[in-house]
Amino acid sequence: MKKKLIIVLVVALLAGGGYFFYSKNKADNKAEKAANTFVNIDACTVFTEAEAQEVLGEAATKGTTTGPTSSDDINVSTCTYSNNGTSAANIQLATVLVRSPKNSAGVDSNKAVFGNGKPQDVEMVQGYGAEAYYNADTGQLNVFKDNAWYIISNGLSSPSDRTLEDTKAVADKTFNQ
Repeated sequence: MKKKLIIVLVVALLAGGGYFFYSKNKADNKAEKAANTFVNIDACTVFTEAEAQEVLGEAATKGTTTGPTSSDDINVSTCTYSNNGTSAANIQLATVLVRSPKNSAGVDSNKAVFGNGKPQDVEMVQGYGAEAYYNADTGQLNVFKDNAWYIISNGLSSPSDRTLEDTKAVADKTFNQ
């Protein structure tokens, strides 16, 4: 009788342990699959011509657009709109560049710009992605969201003539705020 009880207990323990390892492995595989899902983001999809017209005026048209260009780790897409100013001095440009990671090395590359690779003397900005900062030297808002790095600018061609508030107008459209 004791021998049968021991055999039943051993079988139950083995079955339970097997189920535990199967469940853990299944969960680990699901987490790994989710972590390895990378989305290529088209800059002209996240900031459309209609949205550019809301920011720059109805005369805004699509200008320089690139992308996606690619490396082993990153896809890059850029979309620029112009207000078609009457002279070169008053042409306003609104640009969104998106660096979409293709793998974990791409994620690490994007994250570095928000860590040790972040320029000095930038203004931290709340409300956009996981982290964001405005670099007055370049006139750009840098946003880290869903492992992608967004670089947003809006204003005249000279970075010193751009403002954070002008750039936020594009960011608000890009992130639907």
